[in-house]
Amino acid sequence: MTRRCLIYTMLALLMHAPQVWSDEPQGDDDNHVVLRGESYRIYPAELLRQRGVHVPDLLRDENAAYVYFKAVNAMPENDPELADLIDAATEGQWPEGELADRLNGYLDNCADALEFARQGSQMDGYFLPLFGEDSASIYELLLPTLGHQRTLAKLLVADAHRRAQSGDHEGAIDNLLTAQRMGHHLGHGSTLIEGLVGIAISALTTDRMPKFARTYDIPSDLLISTVAEMDAIAGDMPTFDELTRA
Repeated sequence: MTRRCLIYTMLALLMHAPQVWSDEPQGDDDNHVVLRGESYRIYPAELLRQRGVHVPDLLRDENAAYVYFKAVNAMPENDPELADLIDAATEGQWPEGELADRLNGYLDNCADALEFARQGSQMDGYFLPLFGEDSASIYELLLPTLGHQRTLAKLLVADAHRRAQSGDHEGAIDNLLTAQRMGHHLGHGSTLIEGLVGIAISALTTDRMPKFARTYDIPSDLLISTVAEMDAIAGDMPTFDELTRA
């Protein structure tokens, strides 16, 4: 198996491994976080440090990861029938009729989740806890929110198109920058998988910015300031080769 194949195999295990919960259900406390109705045990920071992982000293209210957890918990239940529509909407392709009503209704129900994502993206401090029992090996630790955060980024971009179509250009740009800032947080996380998801989220926004500029009558000064910030964020993202060499 090549190194790249091994990396992707490990990523799949991390994102889709069985969930970790205690025998006795726990609420949020110093050692647990509730995500989508399941209680996850936080792997101790001191054990990560012993294994060479840099863990910054952040209180929960200083750590953007915990605000992203709120965003994940605020997301409505997944509607599989809308998945393809959301992907198309990130490209500015909007459905018509009853499907448009369903998509708009779903995005309306995502408002709280997107607002939490916006709040988290504006914070400086970030460290995504890993989850697992103290006795777990480093390869058994879980990062269960990453798939949800990638979905959040898609929702932000889809809603950005919706806002731009209605003339809310500042709201649309704010969504795009929120997604890219979240991607930047993940890109500089402590694990390879965070970095890869962060790169994917960053690309989701930067790849679509030219279409926003061409399609919508966004004021030139807003475009200039947005492109400048996006370029600065993208320039500070790690490359795939840098991540795999770390």
